[in-house]
Amino acid sequence: MATAGERHNNPGCIMGKNGLKQFTTLEDGYEALNSLLYRRYNNKTCYEIFCKYAPYSDGNNPRKYADFVISELKKKGIPVNDSTVLNLKNPYVLQELTLAISKMENGKVLGGEAFARNCSVAFAYNKGLSNDAPVQLASRSATPKDDQQPADSTQLAHLTPDSSLSPDLIESLKKNQAKAEQQLAKADTKTNKKESNSNIIKLLLQATAALLIKNSALSSAVATVIDNTTLDDTSDNIVVANKNDNQNA
Repeated sequence: MATAGERHNNPGCIMGKNGLKQFTTLEDGYEALNSLLYRRYNNKTCYEIFCKYAPYSDGNNPRKYADFVISELKKKGIPVNDSTVLNLKNPYVLQELTLAISKMENGKVLGGEAFARNCSVAFAYNKGLSNDAPVQLASRSATPKDDQQPADSTQLAHLTPDSSLSPDLIESLKKNQAKAEQQLAKADTKTNKKESNSNIIKLLLQATAALLIKNSALSSAVATVIDNTTLDDTSDNIVVANKNDNQNA
């Protein structure tokens, strides 16, 4: 069952004068969340943030909210505790805070982590906080079904490799794409086409990890998708190769 945040494309469940705000697309919702945090909550502790963002007067529990967010930020390698002042001009801190808020409000990161991160990357880029340009993602004007892979994952595979990437990474990308094409050629002969097509998408995601090497946030998100996916033995070997490439870059 969709949460109120999903129905309103409002991952942060931002309130307006007439109740929960409605956004046209999920991109707009994340844009509003990033902007609100950046404008009003920079250089505050987590507890200070949520005493205003989710106050006791509205029936919330800021202490519980802050503890949850602190735990989520620690999982992402951000050293934070009750007395830590968050620098939201740091693009990585800002994006991880938006993800944690979406997860707290909706029980999950709306649109998937890769999509949500890219929205934060776009905000930081437009504000001049980062030189990392956002990736062109598919529009998420409608809420995705829980059992569907986020639409942006396949879109990412169509990017052009950056010319500054190492020749080894570009070669790895080409090999993975070639492997995907071979799988596609065999797909029609298999009885379970749904499973075969799923494997093809996974291979494209592996290739994408190399493309995103200059954007560690997105690259990490793609790696997470791969880690949570079961592949056949041949494909598993490709995943390991790509991970090593990413770590050495």
